[in-house]
Amino acid sequence: MTDKIWHDISEDSLEVRQSLIEKLNLSELQRRILIENRWLPQAVEGGDWLLIKAEIPSIERRNVHWQGLTILLSKNKVITLHRDELDSEVTERIEAYRPGALSPSLIAATMIQFTVEQYMPILNSIDDVTDQLEDTMIRDPGKHQLQQLFVYKRQLADLRKVILPLM
Repeated sequence: MTDKIWHDISEDSLEVRQSLIEKLNLSELQRRILIENRWLPQAVEGGDWLLIKAEIPSIERRNVHWQGLTILLSKNKVITLHRDELDSEVTERIEAYRPGALSPSLIAATMIQFTVEQYMPILNSIDDVTDQLEDTMIRDPGKHQLQQLFVYKRQLADLRKVILPLM
């Protein structure tokens, strides 16, 4: 069933993006966004398609890696474009829906929900680092470290305010 409404492309190249532009009735802004392929999350309406760009984070040995994801959503179809394979968890979630319940917007919403959820381990990692810094400062306080800790804590709190309502 997903083959009819979901076209997943795991090769994100200029040629693939140009091919999509030729086949779909995209607005000029959507065309530019696909060609430029900047690292900038956004959603742009135009014609029959809604273009959504996001970055899926993952942590590997304390390093954050980003996988660009472009979603093109119409009433009857969703096209996803990215480098490499999607995480198997997101495809399993989509395939777990009853065939009659699956729609392009549900596929897009599932992918966006998965993307948002991937930020939680990053938040937890930042939280752990600031806790360690806090513990070190209690044992050997320094004015500069204390100021830096408060900056990290504020940034973490601000990030949580943005992400948690989305979950």
